[in-house]
Order: sequence, then structure tokens, then C-alpha cells
Amino acid sequence: MCASNRITNDKMADEQRNTVKVAVLEIDATIKDLVAISFYDSKPVYLFSTVIPEVTWIIPGEKAAQEGLHAFLTQRFKLYEKRNDPTINATSNLSPWLHFGQIAAQRCALEAKKIPSTKSRDSFLEELIIRRELTDNYCFYNRDGYDKLNGLYPQYNN
Repeated sequence: MCASNRITNDKMADEQRNTVKVAVLEIDATIKDLVAISFYDSKPVYLFSTVIPEVTWIIPGEKAAQEGLHAFLTQRFKLYEKRNDPTINATSNLSPWLHFGQIAAQRCALEAKKIPSTKSRDSFLEELIIRRELTDNYCFYNRDGYDKLNGLYPQYNN
């Protein structure tokens, strides 16, 4: 592990007594460094970084989700076809609100359909509707393996 990394944990000294250990990790580390951490037993260890700030760009709630959708449709939507270019802010940023059900995919699709057809609109609707449906179907029809690594390529019998 790098010398610049420091693990502090008062509870780790008393390993026999604790069933759960919490480590505060102040890092300038790579994944290789994190894998190198060993706590010598099978008890769970939770690492919390003190250098990763709290997420501040998203506000929870339906109203904020609708405002986020409106901002996307009015400001970044025309650039959506360039969303894979990391130098352009062209993504929708709607994923957290969609994930937690604070805005429905149907609402986003209906609002996007009000905009005249463009490559950006077609791409957005394809990802929003078709890819969601594909993943739902994959999980439904692959119930024994959708959440396992060997479910990824069952024909190879990993």
C-alpha cells in the first residue's frame, strides 16, 4: 500500500470482540492498493473514504425530477446524440430520479415526444424505452442467472 494512504480505526485493535469493523480510509489510492488491504479474518470490513464529497448536484423529489427533465429537454436535449463525448454535457442526468421512482420513464418519453423528431430524440427514446424493456425481459426470463456472473454468458457454463 502507498505510504500516503493511512487507515485509522480504533476498533480494529480489538478484532476478537467486534463483529463489524469500520475503517476510515484517507486515500490517494488505486484499486490495487485497496485490494492489498488485509484484515486477517473473515469478519466484514467497511471502508469509508474521507475524501469523496457528498453528492450535491441532485436534489431528491418529484418536483426536482420534473425540473431536471425540463432542464434536460430545454438545454441539453439537442446535444443528446453526442452524449458519449466526455467533453460535452449532453447526458440527461435523469437516472437517479428514474431509479428511485421520483419520475416515470413514461413521463419522460411523453415530454420528449412533444419535441420534433431528431436523432437526439430517437436516441433518447430508444434508450429510455427499448433498453429498459430489454433489461426487464432479460431479468424476467433469466430468473436463475440475471444477478450472477454465469448468467451473463450461460452458453459458456462459467
